[in-house]
Parts: sequence; structure tokens; C-alpha cells
Amino acid sequence: MDFSTIRNKMEGKESTTYNSVREIYSDVRLVFTNAMKYNVEGHPVNIMAKFLLERFEEKWLHLLPKVENEEREREEPNDAPTISISPEAAIAKLAEDTAE
Repeated sequence: MDFSTIRNKMEGKESTTYNSVREIYSDVRLVFTNAMKYNVEGHPVNIMAKFLLERFEEKWLHLLPKVENEEREREEPNDAPTISISPEAAIAKLAEDTAE
């Protein structure tokens, strides 16, 4: 995984796209963890990846409540049921409701 692929997936330029912010979070973490995995401890790339991952995690913790709130809103069913009726039936119902 790399940042160019992440950007392309976000922009819809890849064959697969992201369905949630959490998927983006996971891929960004993967970039940093791979950099630490494939560069020995003490190597500049490893050191910078560790530093950037820590900063990224801090930023994520500030963003997480908003993400969770948006996920809850998406999962909650709408209080008003959606009923599809013909325009004629809708007008008849409106006339009936206003006559009362």
C-alpha cells in the first residue's frame, strides 16, 4: 500500500474504492507499519514512519467521535417511513387531511 494508491482509491481512480473513512484509516496505518516492518529499527525511514504513525493516531483520535457519530446517523432508520404513492393518491390524501 502507498499514498498514491490511497489517493486514487479516494478519487475513484482505482478498481476498488473506499466505503468508509475507517478503510482509509486502515490503509494509512498499513503504509506506516509496512515502512517500519521493512526498514530496520534505527533506519531513518523506520524512525520517520514511527513518528508519523504516532501523529496520525493522535489526529485520528480527535476525528473518531465525528466518524462514529456519522456512522450512527447512517445506521439509524429514518423515523418517518417512506411510502411511495401516486401523485393522485397523494393529492387525495392531502385533501382528506385538510378537510378534517
